[in-house]
Amino acid sequence: MPGILGIIRPEPFEPDITSILDRMAEPLRYAPDQTVQHFEKGRFAGSVVDYGPGFGFLKPAAAERDGVLLLMDGEVFPDAGEVPHELVGTCPTIQRADYCLHLYLEHGPPFISYLDGTFAIAVVDSRDRKVHLYTDRFCSRPLYVWTKASTTAFGTSVRSLLLMSNDIGGEYDRQALAELVVFERVFGNRTLFTDIQRLPAAAQAIWDGQALVIQQYLNPLRAPSDVRYRSWHEASDDLSYRLRNAIQRRTADGARTATFISGGIDSRLVLALSPPHIEAVTFANANCFCRETSTALTIARALNRPCLLLERKSDYYALHAQRMADICEGLVVFGGAHTVGINPAMWQTGIRVVMTAMFFDSAFKGFFGTETTPRSIYDTPPEEFMCRRDARLLADSSLVRRADRYDLAILVLADEMKNIASVARERRVRWLATLRQQLGSIAELKDKSCFAELQSAGGFVGFLYGIRMHFVDRSPVYDNDVVQLALNVPHAWKLKGRLVRRAIMKTSRKLGWIQDNNFGIPAGLCSPWHEMATFGNRYVAGGWRHLRRKFYAAQEPSSVFTSGAWHNLNAALRCSNLYRKLVEDSIEVLPTEMFDVHMVRALMKHDLLGKEPQMSALWVVLITFALFHKAWGPGGSRRVATSLSAN
Repeated sequence: MPGILGIIRPEPFEPDITSILDRMAEPLRYAPDQTVQHFEKGRFAGSVVDYGPGFGFLKPAAAERDGVLLLMDGEVFPDAGEVPHELVGTCPTIQRADYCLHLYLEHGPPFISYLDGTFAIAVVDSRDRKVHLYTDRFCSRPLYVWTKASTTAFGTSVRSLLLMSNDIGGEYDRQALAELVVFERVFGNRTLFTDIQRLPAAAQAIWDGQALVIQQYLNPLRAPSDVRYRSWHEASDDLSYRLRNAIQRRTADGARTATFISGGIDSRLVLALSPPHIEAVTFANANCFCRETSTALTIARALNRPCLLLERKSDYYALHAQRMADICEGLVVFGGAHTVGINPAMWQTGIRVVMTAMFFDSAFKGFFGTETTPRSIYDTPPEEFMCRRDARLLADSSLVRRADRYDLAILVLADEMKNIASVARERRVRWLATLRQQLGSIAELKDKSCFAELQSAGGFVGFLYGIRMHFVDRSPVYDNDVVQLALNVPHAWKLKGRLVRRAIMKTSRKLGWIQDNNFGIPAGLCSPWHEMATFGNRYVAGGWRHLRRKFYAAQEPSSVFTSGAWHNLNAALRCSNLYRKLVEDSIEVLPTEMFDVHMVRALMKHDLLGKEPQMSALWVVLITFALFHKAWGPGGSRRVATSLSAN
């Protein structure tokens, strides 16, 4: 993957700074033809690792002019009229470092508010002897920071910082580890290491010569909430308009692009609004009934688009476990990083960009799984009670693990870690309660906290890193106009995907009548049809589940894992001997001061021998952590040779 990194300090650098930069850049190189550029400007030394010549549509990620050096990872998508004539070249609407530098020289640090896209940027301004670090609105290109005394190091990879010196990453953050095991994510801006933090979304960090001061240039909770639409129908029409504009900007360079189709309503809308040359791509599970594949093929045929099928074998996760653990940086679990295995197949077909509908769930359908609030014995409950009730409702929804899953996951932790996990959960509840008090209503809390969740939790970083291993992800939801729409429409208009469903029906009624792979009903139907069809959908799904067990028996008895978080019953993971061995080997390397290894073995035996194992997510977490711990944790095998001090 590409990326940027740098070291800032008040004293001049030693002569061996280039060798340190080379070592830090190594984790960002996945192909031998990638280019690495080093820069040394006074008390700053940094590097840019670009995609390589295979991505000819991307300009180099560094620019320098008038005493200012800009390093960039990512892309920005201005309108054609915003790009100065001298920067147009052969790519009129998609520019990178040159365009960003032009804006910085014209506007100074506020230039960041003019950018649409996904990026992590470092600006070295010799005129005021300051270094500025920026992340985009969603922190989709994460930037990690380490600071000791007056020295600061940053990078788009945790591993780059770990390879700078053995003095970095010497201790795990136990609260972060507890959150990772229980919630499958690390909340806030922490990482698994106490001395490495992730810059928050919409961050502007300024190094003034002695220290790094972190600010935010955008706070979604304080974003304008004036609604200029008379109805949700108008908002849906505007959604289509803004998405189409965003997609046009992101496909203007003519690179071969495909939209990843999961069978849901989000990806089909992106494909329908894309130019005719945009293809479809989806998984084809080997030796397993997969409704997702057939739905994707039906969608592609309805739009007269080619659909590329990428095989996902039964031992898919086991074969790619090590690479997924590396990509996830020890910060999050596999999650959507299952795309790692399909990227080389896409590369061979000539696809260089994938278009996704990432963040539709949180932006236009609501982050939460239920609209039902617990009944209260009070006619007019006290405000504090209401806050805690609403906070617990949200904490037990899709933001965090369900209560029963939480109780099972927490059992694998050692006694001290159990207490830390319990405190972390209570903090999460209090955090949501505070939001409730600030915003007033439960609907407004749901509407706004989804963006706060995206800013405070790194749960989606694994997916983004997986997508970007070999090709670029251009989600239209990263567009400022689309984000503004999501913030400005009432929560009630988004429920059950109402805006998205109407946009589909207006674009192509044929698409709307193709069933939604997630719910099993036509994608164009809005609530209350959703509730009416729920029972019948469950009955049919249960029948299919029974038939699949009967006709597609696993190679080993009772060895089917189901990942309900991503593909419901269609994501059957057949637990091969290789995968089972990965779980067993991971248990052997878990630190005993943090994990109750005896309990882990007992849970694994009980779950793997059960007729329907329910804890596949936990085993994925443990595999991910164990692989990362063995290679990159304190004293990890790849860090032993790193002995040069940061100072």
